[in-house]
Amino acid sequence: MKNLLISRFELYTLRRTPNQPLSAFGTHVTGSLNVLFSQITSVNDVVADLTRYNLLRLYLIKTTRGRSHALGKPSRGQRT
Repeated sequence: MKNLLISRFELYTLRRTPNQPLSAFGTHVTGSLNVLFSQITSVNDVVADLTRYNLLRLYLIKTTRGRSHALGKPSRGQRT
């Protein structure tokens, strides 16, 4: 993810000096990063939606827990 952000915002000096703070690159970089992160994440979703997204993520990465939830079976070691 770090390499993708570096190439997208052309911050190649950050790759050479990784300890440099982002504020040294100017306000346009930090503003652009804030816009990007606000589009990716949201704090306004209700808990049920976040739970549904998390279970969908588990199913899409093909975990046993995600598959069990999709089938309606116990997923944390309970007997059936």
